[in-house]
Amino acid sequence: MSSSHAYRAARLSKRRKQLGYQIALQVKGKYLKHGVIQNGRNVPSVSHDEYLGTASLLVLAERLGAFLAQASEGTLKKFLYAIGGHIAEWKTELIRNAASKAFERGA
Repeated sequence: MSSSHAYRAARLSKRRKQLGYQIALQVKGKYLKHGVIQNGRNVPSVSHDEYLGTASLLVLAERLGAFLAQASEGTLKKFLYAIGGHIAEWKTELIRNAASKAFERGA
């Protein structure tokens, strides 16, 4: 391995360690303290206050998704939902995810 390759490998290793440290801080600071995921791969980022505002709606969405799965007949190809009122101005991805997760589990 040439010295330039070794240098690049060392820099890459250092960047990976820094990234790992940043992720660990996010997990420790946000998730473990408040139960809020930030920068998740399949989970939208919301603040602690936003999460608290939608927490009761997440339970409702899961119950509705489970109910729809039990009440539907046959195989469904689409799951459509609509949110209205002042809640529609919020970040609603978590609500959607909760409903679709429960629907898929119950289907």
